Amino acid sequence: MKKALTAACAVTILVALSAQDASAGTATEQPVQASGEATAEMRKANEAVGELTDDTVITTKVKAALSQDPGTAALAIGVETFIGGVQLTGSVDSVDKKQRAQDIAERVDGVIAVDNALSVK
Repeated sequence: MKKALTAACAVTILVALSAQDASAGTATEQPVQASGEATAEMRKANEAVGELTDDTVITTKVKAALSQDPGTAALAIGVETFIGGVQLTGSVDSVDKKQRAQDIAERVDGVIAVDNALSVK
């Protein structure tokens, strides 16, 4: 993430310097080339931020779905998402509730797979 932020800062600085040099009549090719490289880094950073945002949305939707189901103890179930893969952690009272939590998570839009790491007390 630091690399992405650094690339964003580099683009801003290089664009500003290029504009300043152009207005002074001393534009150079090097900042433009570096700016293009930084722009590619920015695209990668934006894609990563988009994935992170999508994962956060998926996590929120899974938690909401679990909390709306009277058969699952939503507060005892941890939910983490990475590139659409959801991991359920924590403990539940029965094998049925473990399976129910997995079924609920699998039905949420955007979920690609569910790793059910819930333990049964």
